[in-house]
Amino acid sequence: MARRLIDAVDDPAAAAVAAGRLVEEWAHLYPDWDHRAATAELLQQGQNGTPPCTWLLFDDEDPTTGVLGSVGLALDGELGTPLEGESTPAGVWLVNLFVVPNERGRGHGSALLDHAVTCARAFGIEELLLTTEHSEGLYAAAGWVTIGATELSGHRSTIMRLRDVTR
Repeated sequence: MARRLIDAVDDPAAAAVAAGRLVEEWAHLYPDWDHRAATAELLQQGQNGTPPCTWLLFDDEDPTTGVLGSVGLALDGELGTPLEGESTPAGVWLVNLFVVPNERGRGHGSALLDHAVTCARAFGIEELLLTTEHSEGLYAAAGWVTIGATELSGHRSTIMRLRDVTR
């Protein structure tokens, strides 16, 4: 299987497939986010070559239904509600890092993460932020550090930061 990364705006059909998978994965965090809104969000991003932007990873054999995952960069994204004593930082956020369940554990998530960091570096972004419910270990292994916590629709998430992206 050959993997390929594209900008979501370059393939509306693949973006619609990815949007459906993103909504399914994170409906518990964003209950008002539906397929139509997610698709529109993916297709409105990246219009000027800078964040916000989303990339799709897919199988060359079937570029539409073969969407394997996604990752994006957003300005002041998915902030949620800071937990007591916490504050939510402003900046560029890594968002929508997702790999379809049957493709997890094959390096797709790391490839998507590497791509987003490489693009952030090319954009001159020095620091990235993210929230995660369950993947602190993946990000910590890539140099991210925990800086706080937030709550999204009643679910606790860890806030992490990657500094010196330009190195």
